[in-house]
Amino acid sequence: MPDELGPSLCASLSGFHALTGCDYNPSFFQKGKIRPYKILIKNQNYQKALTDLGVAHITGSREEILPILEAFICEIYGYKNISNINAARFQKFCVTYKANTEDEPFKKTLKNCDPSTLPPCKAELQQHLLRTQYITSIWRNAYLRFPSSLTPNRNGWTLHEDTLHFHLFDGDCMPQSVFDAIVHENNKQNNIGNDTTDNAGVSELDTDESEVDSDSSDEGASTEEE
Repeated sequence: MPDELGPSLCASLSGFHALTGCDYNPSFFQKGKIRPYKILIKNQNYQKALTDLGVAHITGSREEILPILEAFICEIYGYKNISNINAARFQKFCVTYKANTEDEPFKKTLKNCDPSTLPPCKAELQQHLLRTQYITSIWRNAYLRFPSSLTPNRNGWTLHEDTLHFHLFDGDCMPQSVFDAIVHENNKQNNIGNDTTDNAGVSELDTDESEVDSDSSDEGASTEEE
């Protein structure tokens, strides 16, 4: 295999497999292996980063490697000139769900929104890359009695009651500005609903009072006739 693929590409394959989806790490939705592999074979920097990732905890080079892999993921999603995954995610969202006209309601374009088609945010990608590093460190040193000094806990997983769970991201699930906008919209809708209910109640009350007044008038007229 090294003779066919070359030593650099061959050495990067374990990291590549862990990064793009394996039994222990999820894949990027609808990206598969073929497109990422075609990108990998043309870029020596990506190959070296994936090769070095398995020993990055020993060499102390992880902080240098992760931005390179972040750029790799951006290119997998079609953004070769963007190296920041959050910027690529925003660009993908704008292209996919932009309004056709200035007057088109924003919600109209979001009816069929599928967030799984977007690149992961940086917080999610960070945990994905930590899992990739842990898996690669074991595969690269599988011949050793203790393949890796890393532990899954705090490297993309969390240990809870003797069971490992994916640690998806650190921090809030959305920016505060987005949260505030959602809360504001929900409150606005609730206020509209309350106003509608109150108006309906007032209308029913007016109707009841009119019926009472009508009955009273009829009774008065009958008394006078007698």
